Amino acid sequence: MSIPKICALLENRLQALTPAMPTAFENTAYQPAAGVTYQRADHLINNPVDRAITLDILEWRGIFQVMVCAPLGAGRGAAQARAQLIADHFAPPQRLTGTGVYVELLKTPAIASGFKADDRWCVPVSISWSAFRT
Repeated sequence: MSIPKICALLENRLQALTPAMPTAFENTAYQPAAGVTYQRADHLINNPVDRAITLDILEWRGIFQVMVCAPLGAGRGAAQARAQLIADHFAPPQRLTGTGVYVELLKTPAIASGFKADDRWCVPVSISWSAFRT
């Protein structure tokens, strides 16, 4: 199955971003430190699309959502700046290549409005992707 490979390619790209930031990945234990900004990575996988009558070309699609979570009361500037850095890091066009699969980033990532979540100010960055077998 290619979904784990696709997720790994996207997560590895995020981890290559400098400066590094603590990251909470899906279904892993993570306790954010008080007063420290962190990012949370989630995969929103869409329905695959068969791109040929012969059913030999399959396109996986989805959104890699990275949520920047900053302490409340510090203003929105730092969270928005990190969100912009993430969007720039995933700016199109890009191709992330792995064993048997590649991921295409062909759309500009979307930075949404921030919102309060518990003791954090969160700014989501949505990175649309498509993936194919090699």
